[in-house]
Amino acid sequence: MVALVSYDLRQLGRDYESLYSLLKSVPYDRPLESVWFVRTSLSTQALSDKIKLVIDANDRFLVMDVSSSDYGGWLAKTSWDWLRLQSALR
Repeated sequence: MVALVSYDLRQLGRDYESLYSLLKSVPYDRPLESVWFVRTSLSTQALSDKIKLVIDANDRFLVMDVSSSDYGGWLAKTSWDWLRLQSALR
């Protein structure tokens, strides 16, 4: 699956390297500051459960399966290319 992960980290000054390391442990693209595309064998719920372990209780995040070709937006061409390639590999 290709998942979109978006988050709102609310604690100022916190080191979120654990979250970034988790997201970087699989093929990824980061088209926006707090939005990542990740290719993973995990379900959206399993990925959510892993993210919960590395963020604070007051943080918020969203995980969505974007493996289909039904999406739109304004991103860099490299991000669209990455997303299309990863979606084709499913």
